[in-house]
Amino acid sequence: AVPPIGRAMGLLGQHKKLLEEFGAMHFDDKAADADLSLSLAQAHGVAGDLVQAEQLLDRSLKARADYAPALIYRGRMVLVKSGVDAALAELHANPELVGTNAEAARLEGGLKLDGKQDVDGAIESFKRALVLQPKDFQSHESLIAVYLYKGDKDAARKQVQALKQSLPNTPLARIYEAQMALLDGDTETARNLALQVVQVAPQSVRAMYIAASAELQIGNSFNAVTLLQKALSLQPGLLEASKLLAQAYLKSGQPQLALKAL
Repeated sequence: AVPPIGRAMGLLGQHKKLLEEFGAMHFDDKAADADLSLSLAQAHGVAGDLVQAEQLLDRSLKARADYAPALIYRGRMVLVKSGVDAALAELHANPELVGTNAEAARLEGGLKLDGKQDVDGAIESFKRALVLQPKDFQSHESLIAVYLYKGDKDAARKQVQALKQSLPNTPLARIYEAQMALLDGDTETARNLALQVVQVAPQSVRAMYIAASAELQIGNSFNAVTLLQKALSLQPGLLEASKLLAQAYLKSGQPQLALKAL
């Protein structure tokens, strides 16, 4: 039971607790030791102890050389230490990995996009990830973002529909549906969809931002200010929200507060 518990603790951000409870454990079972060692490596990585992280990652791969999550994490560590080209080379050293594992394909796409500005190559990688795992919401998000970056609203809209089909009635699908409605000028629909997300996911900063944008376009400056203040209390460094808040203050006749927001 320990390895899956360790993974769950990592996903919950309980890295210190993970190290305290399971940091000294070893298993004779190779698969179990590979699993736990990777969780411990990731916990040390989050804590900034890259030496320990590398040692535990080596232990994981020594226990199970073909353990895909450990191979992917090694690619991420190489990215931090040596840059995009080295990370891509690390991934491509295991061609079967990027061809059969959705997370690896998504990482490859991110490296191509952010590190090489290879938009078409990134799209190919993200599409491959979705073939391997149709409900991989991060690949859906990445494709929507890339299409919007290219200015291809039709492709982005189709990808939003694919997201809705794969993950129906989820807050994420509604957020992107709201975003597309806002881009199409349908502010009422955008506001209503985004506010529905805020009701079920009150920590969703993105939904608050979209709802505030719609409110501002409709002319409800007070509602926009309220939503943006909440968003910025949850994520203070969100620059776009700060700029939008300044606009909302200006429209409501409060230039001094606009300056303060900026």
